[in-house]
Amino acid sequence: MKRTLLSVVVIFLFGFAFAACGPSDNGNSDAAGVVAILEEAGYTLNSYDNETHEYFAGQVQTNYGITIVVVDMYQGYIIQGADQTRFVRVIACQTAAQATSYYDALVAEDEEGIYLYKTGTVVVYTGSEATKNLFNKKIYLIRTSKNLLVLYVCE
Repeated sequence: MKRTLLSVVVIFLFGFAFAACGPSDNGNSDAAGVVAILEEAGYTLNSYDNETHEYFAGQVQTNYGITIVVVDMYQGYIIQGADQTRFVRVIACQTAAQATSYYDALVAEDEEGIYLYKTGTVVVYTGSEATKNLFNKKIYLIRTSKNLLVLYVCE
């Protein structure tokens, strides 16, 4: 009985944790998670004000014909060694649908040497595959026939 109850509690906690990590329509919280990953990797990021958000959204409208509302915007660099600098731009849109439209427009542009990543309401634009790969970790939860939970982290 204790084992069954413990299994149910563990499954509930894992389910809650994974639900909390899923995509949202809140650009600020999605951007905070992306920024935390980048800062942990050593990036120095600058945030931008509402005037810059509006200007950038206008540029997206002009260049791609789509309307987005930018709620957060960061840009930064990491310097590795004497001659390697990696650039990143983080755009948090008001909704996940806006982020998807912007991401799709960038993908359609098919610009050589540009790597893109989208999660929830955030689009990450970088010239570095190593930067994009910071976000490629996937966690798989597997339930075995004996009610054991196994976590795999894959890159």
